[in-house]
Amino acid sequence: FVSRDAMNIEGLSESTLEKLIDRGLIREFADIFRIDEHHDEIVVMEGFGELSFRNLCDAVEKARKVTPQAFLYSLGIPNFGRANAGLVSTYCRNDWDKIRSLEADELVTIEGIGSVMAEAYVSFFKDEKNAAMVDDLLSEVELDTAFEEAGELLKDMTFVITGSLETYPNRDALKAEIEANGGKVAGSVSAKTSYLINNDLTSNSGKNKKAKELGIPIISEMDMVSWLKEGKKP
Repeated sequence: FVSRDAMNIEGLSESTLEKLIDRGLIREFADIFRIDEHHDEIVVMEGFGELSFRNLCDAVEKARKVTPQAFLYSLGIPNFGRANAGLVSTYCRNDWDKIRSLEADELVTIEGIGSVMAEAYVSFFKDEKNAAMVDDLLSEVELDTAFEEAGELLKDMTFVITGSLETYPNRDALKAEIEANGGKVAGSVSAKTSYLINNDLTSNSGKNKKAKELGIPIISEMDMVSWLKEGKKP
């Protein structure tokens, strides 16, 4: 729930969560956003102090505004990952009411969502306890529902990213850029891969070898940067 791809609450480690849960200060996800109510008890905890408490409260406040994709992923729906949350959020154009009310027959029409996953998704939101938990959370956070249609420059193309990057700070940033232009990013090379992005074109990594075996073009990060900058379709 607090991880980078979910609510992204920096500094709230597993050990800190355990301490807060053991003391009964956190029972539900929403309690994290009410942590400032427990100042006197937290500042005297081992490993804490006024500064640590302030830093924690600041991180919690910063996390209050969240995208529907991250919020959906944070709920921990069984077998439902970050990429799946992105597919559903995009399909619903970030409309949370639609996201939480999707039925299985509509979910399976979204490419990448199977029947087992769809049933688990619907069951999660129809469970009264889960519904109450989500409503409680929504009273504490603000969903950023702004929606921008993806471009079509990389439409119908699937990319795999491997190796270190030079221009983008991390793979997630490059992935977001690709998706914003209509492309998809997969975790492994297959016959459906359009391009493998790797700055070390001569690498003997497993992904490079697989791409060469399948005849998948291997491009550098700068190739992608040039395509996006020039609006040039690969």
